Amino acid sequence: TVSVLYWVVTMASATAQPIAWDAAMTNSARKAFDAFVKLQHRRLGVVTGNPADTPAEWCELYLGCVTGLSDGLVQLPALWRLFSTVLRIITRSDRPASELFLQWYTHAMTDEALDVDAMSMAQSRCITDWGLVLHALQNRVFAGDFEGAESLGRAALDALRADGAVTPEEESSARDVLALLARGFSTPSEFVRWRADAAALFDDARGALGSTTESDLEAPSTLFKLQLLDVLTFATGDADQLALVVADLGCDRITYAAAYASIIEPFATLPDLFRAFNGFNQGPEKWYTPVVGTLLGCTMLSDVVDAAAALKCHLPPEASAYERFASLLCAAHLADLCAPPLLAVGAAGKTVARRNELVVAYTSMISEAPELWRAAGLYLVHSPMVDPRVLGSHLRRVAATGRSGPRAAVNFVQEFVTDSSALQQRVREACRSRIPPTAPMAQKGLEGVWATFDRVAEETEQAIVSAWARADAEAGNLASAVALLCDRGYSNEVVCLVSGELRKWSASPSPAAKWSRAILGLGTAFSSGLISVDGVRDQAAALIRLCAGMSDVAGGGSAAEAAAAATLAADAGEGKVALLLCDVAIDLVGPETQDERGALLLTLHAAATTASLTLQEDAVEGNNPETALATHVLGRLHNVPQK
Repeated sequence: TVSVLYWVVTMASATAQPIAWDAAMTNSARKAFDAFVKLQHRRLGVVTGNPADTPAEWCELYLGCVTGLSDGLVQLPALWRLFSTVLRIITRSDRPASELFLQWYTHAMTDEALDVDAMSMAQSRCITDWGLVLHALQNRVFAGDFEGAESLGRAALDALRADGAVTPEEESSARDVLALLARGFSTPSEFVRWRADAAALFDDARGALGSTTESDLEAPSTLFKLQLLDVLTFATGDADQLALVVADLGCDRITYAAAYASIIEPFATLPDLFRAFNGFNQGPEKWYTPVVGTLLGCTMLSDVVDAAAALKCHLPPEASAYERFASLLCAAHLADLCAPPLLAVGAAGKTVARRNELVVAYTSMISEAPELWRAAGLYLVHSPMVDPRVLGSHLRRVAATGRSGPRAAVNFVQEFVTDSSALQQRVREACRSRIPPTAPMAQKGLEGVWATFDRVAEETEQAIVSAWARADAEAGNLASAVALLCDRGYSNEVVCLVSGELRKWSASPSPAAKWSRAILGLGTAFSSGLISVDGVRDQAAALIRLCAGMSDVAGGGSAAEAAAAATLAADAGEGKVALLLCDVAIDLVGPETQDERGALLLTLHAAATTASLTLQEDAVEGNNPETALATHVLGRLHNVPQK
């Protein structure tokens, strides 16, 4: 079900190894993010520009994002182009898999400069490096460039004939082999005839080109003739001989697969290439060889997600920062491209889980760049099956960076994370539409996912806002802190902040002689209508009104105003504050009428009594209040004249 998949992804979340960022990597990440967002908009039905259509085109688009890092990437661009090649094959290309693979191999794994040098040398008929020429000739055959191989072979043969190093019979047989290469084939039926012609040439060619003496084994003419004989042997379909030659040359499985596609089975499917690759177990193993094998084993888009994971896993430890960054960028984006969009149920859920692992690892890496925090968050928001705690942790880290961090993180939550945001509504509707009506349990599981997401989002926002408010309060901006909390209805946090400030003031030396600026500022802000208490509970509202009352008293208020403030403090459980305000009120008692004074003293006596009881309860709970203050205030009240 969806809920099971959700927790699998939770356990599988990954982080990336830190890297040192520079401008080139940041620019690459931004380009990739722009492309990623366009793809997500397309999936969500938002009309935007469409920079690519097929998966292969999207792959090339992502590869283009890291072209600025080319000097530090070595073999990686070649691998990514193989991803693009495989995507073309498995999305129903009208060209044979072998042809597309050879096209990739030619550009990625052969040295064009070597071929040019070899051809130039052969055409000069002054060949000083036969090893270079023979190596280039072999490369052209393995890459399926039969015309190029024929041209180079003909130039080399002309050079040998000019030196008198071949007999007429040898030259004739060699030219037959070269003519076979030049003719080539373009259809399966032509290839059948071509192979039959190769078989017909073989016996005569073996006699003419294969007869050597031990003393001639190292001669250029002998090496050239034997190489042509090998090529003819391959053309007859002798895969075993091809494997022996590739192994003797010290080549790897990638080269063998290319040579197999070139001359053994030129109309091979991807599974054919995969079998050839796995059937050759000799030669050197590069770090990227397993990645190539995983790619050749792909039969559908979801398999490419596994190949993307293999790219991340097999990158060598000594890889440069550019290589680590670029490999994870492409792996994450290709996995997103090839996995089922947004969510999947059943077996496809594992593919989405692997996609999410790579995306989380990538966002963990780019979040280290301060200017990319927003992009990192949006990757996660567009990954609804990722544990929302990953997004929550990311936003808390953002909130902890500088004075603007909390506001930026909260704005992000409001714009992209809350269930009422436009993006969340589109994402959720798209997810719901992917679950058929006949799967009510999956639909129920999805709603459970959203409930958890919303809970974590709410907890994250509350934690960020609370930390933001505490920082403001500690900087002396209690009013702005309380306004922030009241706007979101965080009553407990309001009580904690205001009560803490009140108790700090009441514990100071001579508090009545030195009012708290923070408290008075909060009271003034409330009285001025800058803070609304409509969305908070009674206790929080009472404490804010208490601060307003204290602000009035400090500004030259009357005994009645001080008594009213004391009552607010007593009712809010701020016993010591209430007693201090009673003490201030007694000092302010003036020429009231007898009735007014009587009412005032009753009010003060009630407030002082309530405060005294609160302090006694605190003493029972072990808070050790200053009960002497209560005795002092009640004594003063007793001694105030009634008229």
